[in-house]
Amino acid sequence: KVALPTYTANVAPVMNANCAGCHSGNSQYPDLDSYAAVKDATINGNVLCRIGGACGNIMPQSGALPQATVAMITSWATNQCPE
Repeated sequence: KVALPTYTANVAPVMNANCAGCHSGNSQYPDLDSYAAVKDATINGNVLCRIGGACGNIMPQSGALPQATVAMITSWATNQCPE
């Protein structure tokens, strides 16, 4: 468990490995390939809802992220998305 996750150390590796392949550049909305884009999609979009499976199809399409990873990203968002 990460006490205070940051985008660079904790969230970016998850996004790069599981999300950015489809959600970057001009591909699927929203872009999830930069700090600003992930922060915006988390605060103003439904990233938490989709990775948690509470709305729509769960993301990523390859299968649910481990619950500990979802909890870490939720903690990051709860703590104002530190870079």
